[in-house]
Amino acid sequence: MARVRLELILLGVLLERPRTGYELQRFMDSTGRFLRSNTSMTQVYRSLRRMEADGWLAHEVEPRLGARDAKRHHVTAEGAAAFHAWLREPYHPSDLPGGQDLSVHLRFRAAHLGRDAVIELLDAELAFRRRQIARDRDRDRTEWYEPGSSIDAALTGALMNWQHARGASRMDDHVAACAELRDVLAAGGVPHPDQPNPLRPVDAPDPTGPGLSEVP
Repeated sequence: MARVRLELILLGVLLERPRTGYELQRFMDSTGRFLRSNTSMTQVYRSLRRMEADGWLAHEVEPRLGARDAKRHHVTAEGAAAFHAWLREPYHPSDLPGGQDLSVHLRFRAAHLGRDAVIELLDAELAFRRRQIARDRDRDRTEWYEPGSSIDAALTGALMNWQHARGASRMDDHVAACAELRDVLAAGGVPHPDQPNPLRPVDAPDPTGPGLSEVP
């Protein structure tokens, strides 16, 4: 499965609040790395231009003293409709458990569709992973090589066994974590209730220092 398009991630982030291209790039270089890796500034600005041409975004120009004026982008009604249409599509897990696609869907379903939609997502993820385990865990992993070839069969085979065991352990941990999260949400709770909420209104003081939580 192809990873989630950058435009959809940017729409979701911009629906939280309008941002400049520079602020979006800062996001993709930090928190956004866990939603989509290796996103360049060129890709961000190209996506912004494409979305504005498609009518998904608009912008206001902010004059900057001694620097190039900035564009602060916001989502239009057409962009919001496109984003919500995508978010309501059936979720199709990728082959790797706990991948970035799941992180994207968890974040934005929680933000826009609510608890029941997140539980539905976790049900789909758990069903898919359990089918994977039933199909792949005890499969015949025999591969044949020609005697006398130059490969180190003993070492390679040992590492293949290590990779299989490591993959099985990661899969089991992922399934257990998703099942635990589903149970917490279904009971009306939230995970890690003792941790401070990382989402704050833009006019809230930054606990790490004076002023706004992010200054462009």
